[in-house]
This record gives sequence, structure tokens and C-alpha cells, in this order.
Amino acid sequence: MAAAERIGTGRNSRVFRVELDGGDRRRVVVKVYRRDPGDERDRLGTEFGSLQFLWQNNVRSIPCPIAIDRDRHCAIYEYIIGAVATSGTHRD
Repeated sequence: MAAAERIGTGRNSRVFRVELDGGDRRRVVVKVYRRDPGDERDRLGTEFGSLQFLWQNNVRSIPCPIAIDRDRHCAIYEYIIGAVATSGTHRD
């Protein structure tokens, strides 16, 4: 790993942009999911599985899910350059 920078400060996770060593200077996102003792939801599995399903069905407007580590409660996703969405749109 060459460099890591925290890019997200959500309530339920910590998000880091990581630049990997190597000739292509590949960037990925590492997302660490918070676990609360009383919360049985599998946020990590739900998000990773959903993105994996969409990616396998040729939806390419999302980050590609790369790896999941259930023991460390984190996942690695493709890093997509862009701006943070500030509002959603509704389509009929």
C-alpha cells in the first residue's frame, strides 16, 4: 500500500481511499462497517451481496465489489472518480 486517506465519515462505516503499490497505481475503496452488539443486521453482507448481484447482471454504474473480509467487518470496492451526490432524482 502506498497511501490511504479517509474519505467517508458516516455513522455506520468508515471509508478509505487506498492507493496500491504497483505500476498502474490502482485505487480502491476500503469500507469498514460498524457492528453494534444489539444490531443483528448484516450491513456488510447486504451491501456487498447487492453490489455483487448488480455487477453480475451487467449494471456498471456502481463500484465493482472486489473482496469481503467478514472477520474484520470490511470490504474492498472499485474506486470511481467523481463527485459526491448531494441529492437524488425521481424518475417516473
